[in-house]
Amino acid sequence: MPQKDKSGSQRPNPVVFDALQRGSAAYEAGNYSLALSILEGFATEPQVQCFLGMIYLDDPQFAFERYLGWQYLESSAKSGDEYAWLMLGRRYACLEPNDAAFEKAVYWLLKGAQKGCLYSQHTLAWCLCKLEIFVEASKWLFITVTLGNTDAQGLCDSVQCNMTEREYEFAQELALIWLMEKAKESADGFHRPLANYCEKVKHLSLA
Repeated sequence: MPQKDKSGSQRPNPVVFDALQRGSAAYEAGNYSLALSILEGFATEPQVQCFLGMIYLDDPQFAFERYLGWQYLESSAKSGDEYAWLMLGRRYACLEPNDAAFEKAVYWLLKGAQKGCLYSQHTLAWCLCKLEIFVEASKWLFITVTLGNTDAQGLCDSVQCNMTEREYEFAQELALIWLMEKAKESADGFHRPLANYCEKVKHLSLA
């Protein structure tokens, strides 16, 4: 799981940050009761709300209180927590397959994808494939693979089978435009450094 302090969100005060570190470690270890006891005193903090949401959605003892998990995740995501965008998007993507759920997933995952989150880009593309929006899906797959996400290569190759040659080329063009724009923004505070990817980008063609 990505570290919270690398997500681009503002790090909370030291007391809350310590609780987040201990609470998230307990959550990852599957000790939901311990994680809840550590975090519930800071339930107004967006980053804490993200983990509280996952606890309520994952802990079997809260089978009849899942709605609290969705409420916490939604609140965290609406407050701008980038990790919550990813987690909420993934949760919607994993619901019973239907267009409404995938569209909600796309809404939240797109926010992280635009910020440069490889996990969001990959899952976003998968949801777009389910919605049969193949050009946009291919665009994000091309971006995330170019930025080093080799796990997305298989999906990237398979999507090409659902597109014409021109559609695939157009998706590559859209990806290149995005990569070049973000490379320019990197000097102005874009949170994921893109300097290491410039060599890859310059070999692409808009022809």
